[in-house]
Amino acid sequence: MIPVDPKPFQKIHTTLVRAVLFAVLCLIGYGYFFFVVHQTRQNVALLTRETAVLENEQSQSSQIKSQLNQTDERRSTLVSYFIDVKNPVPFEETIEGYGIKTNTTVLFNGLEVKKDPARLDTSFTVEGSFADMYHFFALLESAPYDFSISNLNIQTSVPVGFQPAGKGIHTKNDWQARVLMSVYSISNTQ
Repeated sequence: MIPVDPKPFQKIHTTLVRAVLFAVLCLIGYGYFFFVVHQTRQNVALLTRETAVLENEQSQSSQIKSQLNQTDERRSTLVSYFIDVKNPVPFEETIEGYGIKTNTTVLFNGLEVKKDPARLDTSFTVEGSFADMYHFFALLESAPYDFSISNLNIQTSVPVGFQPAGKGIHTKNDWQARVLMSVYSISNTQ
């Protein structure tokens, strides 16, 4: 028999053990790398979904802001259709503005807030020619307020026969109307 040297088998055995350990380490490294890539993909997918949700919410928020900005003008117009009983001056100015547009004179005699039903009772006098008063009442009728006229008294302010000499039957401001009106489109009535 030939004597066998144990050293070459030990070298093969050691090399084989090292190769197996290296393969196991590579497999563990590959598994860890695969796990990290898989977790990263899941995190990226989750972040993508969250980003899409946030973009959608931001888009909706932008649309709502845009709609609010678009309604600001309409809201101010709508608010102008209501009289603030704590500050009726803009209402009076509007009615007086109708007088200016129609060459008539409007003089407010009184304003009173009523509770049941909530309304603003007002009385005013309009003076001018009959045609101008007709135009004034046409403008008043188209006013954006919910109102009713409870009493309207139109008469000539100069009795017949007392007109100045050299003028026609009527002078420019020979008509006068006394108006009692209730406005129902009011706010801040508490």
